[in-house]
Amino acid sequence: MQQRREDEVASLQEQLAALTSQLETLDLNMKKYTASMQQMAELQTRKEQAIKEDKEAYKIKKQTFDLLPNAEENIAKLQVRGRLQDTVGGNPSTG
Repeated sequence: MQQRREDEVASLQEQLAALTSQLETLDLNMKKYTASMQQMAELQTRKEQAIKEDKEAYKIKKQTFDLLPNAEENIAKLQVRGRLQDTVGGNPSTG
């Protein structure tokens, strides 16, 4: 009877040790996954910012390219506007 109890205690201790080891492994895996998720979130944030910057750059370039077909007309408008500002005193560098 004593031997059977000792065997049962030894078996339970082995099971406990195995479960403890499994819990430690799961805890380590959870930490790894948490770190990976944080890295992915940071990467997503950086990519979203890069996309936003690319869209803004595209918008500016498109506006510039849209002006090219009428370049001479647009340059003339800018020159007239510049002369008007100089005449009205809108250009502080001339005063």
